[in-house]
Amino acid sequence: MKTLVAATDFSPGSLNAVRYAADMACYLKADLVLLHVCPIPDSINELAVTDEGLGNALICAGEEIELLKKELLRITGEKIIILTEVRVGDVAGQLKDFCETIHPYAVVMGPCEAGGAETLLYGSTCLQAVRDTRWPLLIVPSGIRFKQIRKVVMACDLKDIPESIPIDSVKRLVQDFRAHLYVLHINETGQSLSELAFSDAFKKLGEIMKDLHPAYRFTGKEAVDKGILSFVERNSFDLLIVLPKIHSLPARLFHKSHSRQLVLQTHTPVLSLHN
Repeated sequence: MKTLVAATDFSPGSLNAVRYAADMACYLKADLVLLHVCPIPDSINELAVTDEGLGNALICAGEEIELLKKELLRITGEKIIILTEVRVGDVAGQLKDFCETIHPYAVVMGPCEAGGAETLLYGSTCLQAVRDTRWPLLIVPSGIRFKQIRKVVMACDLKDIPESIPIDSVKRLVQDFRAHLYVLHINETGQSLSELAFSDAFKKLGEIMKDLHPAYRFTGKEAVDKGILSFVERNSFDLLIVLPKIHSLPARLFHKSHSRQLVLQTHTPVLSLHN
């Protein structure tokens, strides 16, 4: 049985992502787990956390997440099973540990917001966890509602092919949603299209992707985030896949400046897949 995890801090952006996850779970006939982590302040400038204060925070979070569960059950007509989980500690660490126990189909989150998901998505510790986690991470822009995913674009470079591409995850996604896949290559090297098309790396890419029959597209040498955003917006994609990895084009997308551009300026959900 597929399981989606919707991580929420109860901010408007994260609640929108939770509703997106609920509708997605209905489409996939998947279970949904609502996860909230009460973070422990790590700055000496923040108020000390007492046992009583932490206990009250957990009680309040538990009550709020149960109310959210009831709302989602009503909205979805109780077509899915919804579970809740409230934890305390390091947000990224708790998210990672929880996912290791249930092996989710994907983790769904909202975009960064001051004081909320910005800490979750862009804090240095959490960024590392996002890059390291083995589970798909879906970032849903504010205001975006779930619709059937028909057009998917995967942004990638031609480095470390085929090791860098989680082909099984890509296949599962495309097949589950009956989607058409596009593969977008950002041409940072300035090579001509003929040079790229006949390169060994492109041939390897074509070999591992052949069962999915993707359409290949290339962009010119330009800023990574601008190139991807421009292509996605022009072609009205339902989902953008990025492949974070060390010292590569996709990894740089998850630095603060690039990910902020992608997540806040695009109207397209962004899925991070690791191999």
